[in-house]
Amino acid sequence: MSKNYGLCVRLLSRAVIASAEGYGALIDTDIVFDEVGLPYIPARRIKGCLRDSAIEVLDMLFEAKIEGFLDLTIERSDKFRYKLVNEVFGVPGMDTPSKVSLTNLHIREYPLIKQWLEYLTEARDSKDLISRDSITAFYTDTTKSTAIDKDTGTAKETSLRTTRSVKAGLEFCGEIKMATCTAAHERLLCLAAANLRSMGSMRTRGFGRVRCEIEGLDSNLILKQLEGICIN
Repeated sequence: MSKNYGLCVRLLSRAVIASAEGYGALIDTDIVFDEVGLPYIPARRIKGCLRDSAIEVLDMLFEAKIEGFLDLTIERSDKFRYKLVNEVFGVPGMDTPSKVSLTNLHIREYPLIKQWLEYLTEARDSKDLISRDSITAFYTDTTKSTAIDKDTGTAKETSLRTTRSVKAGLEFCGEIKMATCTAAHERLLCLAAANLRSMGSMRTRGFGRVRCEIEGLDSNLILKQLEGICIN
């Protein structure tokens, strides 16, 4: 039976959800934002993060020899090693599609906020005050960094880089759609979300700390079931 869940990612610190492009000569590493200037998290990006987190969860269960809660069958020795993860998230080149599909994650009340911003950027009385750049600036910060020469202790020439990041405290929401959802699929999704603690670039510098939750799934029950197995 197919099911739909809500997915929310709250930024606990600034996050660099980087695009593949910069912003001219001003920004070297830029974020992803829509045509109005609002930042968002692409579906492909969050799906990849959840997949990596699911693998970490099964690795922990495998190392702890906790069997029976989730299928720990290993099919190969690379990042597509677990049968259950491959079944839920898919494998490139598979004949059958993955069980899970996601939407892009947008800020809360996104349709209404976008509608008003589109109106204000076009309205005669406000279009000179509100622009795509000013909207993006409201939700983001910029950080400058340089590489240090170990011999001289000074900044290396041409090493100055400017990075745009999304401000801490923002919450991004979307949907997870599960085809033929089973209890094992729900357990894996729950634990993958609970284990997801960071995403984006510059994570070693304190950026990208997140809290991920799935709405419509009894996460507390699943975590208590796992806790009971670990205690016993």
